[in-house]
Amino acid sequence: MRRGCVSSGSVSLARPVDDAFLPADRKCRSPSQGCVLLCLLRFGLCEQGFIVLATAWLYFIFYCSALVRESHLASRVSYDACLQKNSIAVAYVKKGKGLLKVNGNPIELLMPETLRYKIFEPVLLVGTEKFKEVDIRVRVRGGGNTSQVYAIRQAIAKGIVAYYQKYVDEQSKREIKETLVQFDRSLLVADPRRCEPKKFGGRGARARFQKSYR
Repeated sequence: MRRGCVSSGSVSLARPVDDAFLPADRKCRSPSQGCVLLCLLRFGLCEQGFIVLATAWLYFIFYCSALVRESHLASRVSYDACLQKNSIAVAYVKKGKGLLKVNGNPIELLMPETLRYKIFEPVLLVGTEKFKEVDIRVRVRGGGNTSQVYAIRQAIAKGIVAYYQKYVDEQSKREIKETLVQFDRSLLVADPRRCEPKKFGGRGARARFQKSYR
């Protein structure tokens, strides 16, 4: 039996080190060596204990990376903003169960009813199968009923194209884009026309007051 010493600050603690627990090539030859081996034995870092601890640490790293990867896949979000006259619509597309809402309300309750089918055009053209695994949330403001409806339909069409390009594959994105463009180019291309401002000297942007010499 030999005695090793562990120093903690200014206090000296004497602890026995038994050579019977150590291999033949690791017999204590000095108090400091005995201290290190005693600590290794106590924390399970010798031989098989070190292998077990290293394996557990690797499993922990792999588990954490898997959690990060799953959270990244769950947070797949693609958004697109569209402008129609004075209306601005922003569509957020993420992986989900096929929900489609406008300003927090289901798209089936959108008013006016006569323009409701214009919003369903991207869904009917592309097919409901493409929309089953995504949730689309649209926020729209400004303008009138007609301009808001056209802004919403364009935001939905551009949002689904951007989502498939970013998170699915290029082939599916190309097929969706070709289908939408063949039906109506305005589903993906914004209309740059704006109301021309009024000028002085007339009642409107182009109309002039009648000129009279007498």
